[in-house]
Amino acid sequence: MEIICEKEHCTGCTACAVSCPKNAISMKENDKGFIYPYIDKEACVDCGLCKNVCPQLAIKEKVRPNVRKVYAAFTKDLDVRNNSSSGGMFTELARSILQEGGVVFASRMSDNCHELYFDKCERVEDLDKFRGSKYLQSHPRSVFLEIKKELELEKMVLFIGTACQVAGLKSFLKKKYDKLFTVDIICHGVPSPKLWSDYMKQLEQLYCSSAKKVNFRYKKPSWTEFSLYVEFENGHEFLKSKFDDPYLISFLKEIALRDNCYTCPYTNT
Repeated sequence: MEIICEKEHCTGCTACAVSCPKNAISMKENDKGFIYPYIDKEACVDCGLCKNVCPQLAIKEKVRPNVRKVYAAFTKDLDVRNNSSSGGMFTELARSILQEGGVVFASRMSDNCHELYFDKCERVEDLDKFRGSKYLQSHPRSVFLEIKKELELEKMVLFIGTACQVAGLKSFLKKKYDKLFTVDIICHGVPSPKLWSDYMKQLEQLYCSSAKKVNFRYKKPSWTEFSLYVEFENGHEFLKSKFDDPYLISFLKEIALRDNCYTCPYTNT
């Protein structure tokens, strides 16, 4: 088994794994819960496609685009805005795509609130499952393959992810699609999925119940001084501010981020 690119640069985007014609690449978790691609040398035919599709290996220097216009916006829908982390623009962008018969790919929490993963949304009524900030790395699963399938059916597709995930998708697709719309999240870095899962298990033991709902940016006492909120099946609630909750502290102080986040090539205006 061998790693494709240097660990400190790998984002875990999965572009290499889903591109492999021999299915010789598997995504495996390390001891911190981050996924990395590994090559099965017995199955590998040394075609080099994995290295050609890797967006990190293709980067020579930081890209500095010529930004022509910048807009600030928020939804006029007060209910959506109150239930969003910030201005509710995810809902507005996603709704516009869905109403045109398109599909949306974004991150959502698992039912047990232990895992974050990409999923497909095809109905406006389901957008609430994807709404809100989530402070851990989202698992792409096979989402790149699903997106390509929808694009080949000439559907409009909206993909929302971190900048490195968007770069991974575009590298995998290998060409531009007029009906593909992407949104880069300004993400601050992605914390360990294992750290989050372990923390949830600890809270569930403390409250003697399974988690039902989580809000990483609960607007209490305010939007700027937000809190982590967890609702449990037995009705109990957990609420701690970003100054007191150990998980939020580790995130905001950049203690538990993925290795590549500390040298991110996408951090520019």
